[in-house]
Amino acid sequence: MKAKLLGVARRGTFLAAVAAVFVAMALAVVVREVLALAGGGGAETEAMPVVVAEVREQEFADVITAAGTARANESVAVTSKVADIIARVLFDSGDEVEAGQVLAELVDTEEAAALNEARTTLNEAQRKHARLAELAESGYVAAQMRDEADSDAKRAAAKVAAVEARMTDRKIRAPFAGVVGLRNVTAGERIDTSTVIATLNDVSVIKLDFTAPERFLSTIEPGQRVSARVAAYPDEVFEGEVTSIDNQVDRASRSVSVRAEIPNDDGRLVSGMLLSVEVRRAERKRPAIPESALMRQADQAYVFVVEDGEEGTRVARRRDVGVGLRANGLVEVLDGVRAGEVVIADGTHRTRDGALVTVGGHRDDRAAGGVARAAE
Repeated sequence: MKAKLLGVARRGTFLAAVAAVFVAMALAVVVREVLALAGGGGAETEAMPVVVAEVREQEFADVITAAGTARANESVAVTSKVADIIARVLFDSGDEVEAGQVLAELVDTEEAAALNEARTTLNEAQRKHARLAELAESGYVAAQMRDEADSDAKRAAAKVAAVEARMTDRKIRAPFAGVVGLRNVTAGERIDTSTVIATLNDVSVIKLDFTAPERFLSTIEPGQRVSARVAAYPDEVFEGEVTSIDNQVDRASRSVSVRAEIPNDDGRLVSGMLLSVEVRRAERKRPAIPESALMRQADQAYVFVVEDGEEGTRVARRRDVGVGLRANGLVEVLDGVRAGEVVIADGTHRTRDGALVTVGGHRDDRAAGGVARAAE
């Protein structure tokens, strides 16, 4: 019994000792916090090192994203008006051609002979008409003969024009300036009116067609800027603008078709490419801070602004802020801080209002493009 009582006493002593240690630790924490809040009772408070960032103005915009297909500004499959044998091919695959440039010629032996005959007949008819007109003025022949000669001359001229038109049809020309695709024919080959000689594309401007949900119909309008990216050039952004919007919504997808145009002077974009598109609206410049600088307490967002204190010290001051969109690691600030002020970017969780801080580094969080994504 005596041994049992001795064991209980020892356990009680141990528990009392543990409790005393915890109480001492709690008192130490309380005393340290009180001294810190009171300025250390006259003793110096150690400044906490932080990393800061300068508040800078950045471009922000609400962005609608979509996938679009590139189309040539003008595109046509070049064919012949007549069926015959190709005499010459005057282009190669990938050539840039001008409007009206001859791409191919068909054999025209018969038409050339017919043209010579028609021109000879025309010359004879014109000379006959001239002679009879002169004699009719002198009264040697009837006016009826002069008129018949005039009609013969006009019919001969019409026949020449018809043969010349057939000759023209045997020269296949580019309807507009552009780049020809793969050549599909060769000299000596017989073609008909359905044979595609080559595809001609005007890619100086790319038409980019994409769809947007109908809920954005009121926010998209001609003239808005678009940015596009393509897998072939992942590090490049191609800029253009919205040019037209379809006048109806697709019943199945509940989306509307939109067309934008992108300048393509270097010809790197080609018809059929799949591009990711961003339509920007409500573009503006606003102060921006790093996301790591933003703190929240309930529904209120705040930051710590570094201000000059007494005797060359730096002090962290809490500042409530209104925030907008996020873009590229930055947060749009609607109110609360101004461009040029300095906020704590790293070390915010260890900071409190009025604490002394020392700047241990600077961050440069300038956004590339500064665009906030509003919808997918």
